[in-house]
Amino acid sequence: MVSKFPLSLYIHLPWCEKKCPYCDFNVTTNIPDNFSNFSKALIDDLEASSEWIQNRKFSSIYFGGGTPSLADPSLHESIIKWLTKNHLAQSDIEITLECNPKETNLQNLNRFMDIGINRFSLGIQSFDEGVLKDLGRNHTYKESYKAIEELEKISSRKTIDLMYGCPNQTLEKAAKDIEVFSKSNIKHLSYYQLTLEPNTVFYSRSPKLPSEDEIEAIESACKGILNNKLFSQYEVSSWSRGNDLSTHNLNYWNYGDYLGIGPGSHSKISIEEKSIRFTKLKKVSSYIEDQAPKLMQSIEGNELDMDIAMNFFRLKNGPDVEKIETYLQLSNEFLNKCKNAQKEGLLLKDKLVPTQKGFNYLNELIALF
Repeated sequence: MVSKFPLSLYIHLPWCEKKCPYCDFNVTTNIPDNFSNFSKALIDDLEASSEWIQNRKFSSIYFGGGTPSLADPSLHESIIKWLTKNHLAQSDIEITLECNPKETNLQNLNRFMDIGINRFSLGIQSFDEGVLKDLGRNHTYKESYKAIEELEKISSRKTIDLMYGCPNQTLEKAAKDIEVFSKSNIKHLSYYQLTLEPNTVFYSRSPKLPSEDEIEAIESACKGILNNKLFSQYEVSSWSRGNDLSTHNLNYWNYGDYLGIGPGSHSKISIEEKSIRFTKLKKVSSYIEDQAPKLMQSIEGNELDMDIAMNFFRLKNGPDVEKIETYLQLSNEFLNKCKNAQKEGLLLKDKLVPTQKGFNYLNELIALF
């Protein structure tokens, strides 16, 4: 029986030129000369995942990392060709590639578009040279500007990442980042607050960060600039102009399924009234030898309610109820918790939509589940 849950594919390519001090992702700076063994392992992983795929067609593919654009395009092409050959890709599939400014030039972009990549996610983080240095980034503000210019030349969809709450970042610097972005023809922005994650350099040696009041001022000012430029916030960290939304991320937030392949990747597959989560081995050499699921966990009952809420209510207008009703049956317990959230003024009446208060105090809303 084919599951009704929509399905996305995440492919983790862990290589970076350097690891940023705030990064807690599974990355390595040991970039191989040849990717053939790794490419074969990814295909083997897909071939062994029929139990999780269940004959569904993927609605999106996301090459994340790391810096996936550092790998030769033949690696990405092998995945896309395998999916096409096995009729596992929707005809309108969104295929996203994360890239950094240093590798973003027209030649590289065209090479990736030729193999089927149709959306590019550019990790800029800031246009300010001082902020970039404090973040430990390996590119300059000039390379950031150049990368934007190169992206503007292509017809594929594109988005950039910016960060706020960075070391020694002022309101003026943060506002300038948004002004520079909003003057481009790029219609999607992922805008993240820097958080100090365990097992990072910044966590063990915390830099000087803006105060809570300064963070609030940055958020307010940058939100005003984006709204004036006709960008709308549709998720906690996502803004778009027009309807240029991320298909891949929307599937996460609407509680669709996703299969992760590659070292350290995560998966969520729904089976009956529970969700199965698992990971893959983190070391590249270990993953090449063994792609079997690890740390498998079954999520159900109250834990499942919390898991669903943590995704649904990141969306400013709530989940796509008409769509999710075709694959997800919400429990009576979940719906009763929604009623409690409505009484607290955190959800709109009779809707799975956060109020402005609920969106501003998301942790308090989710805690009710």
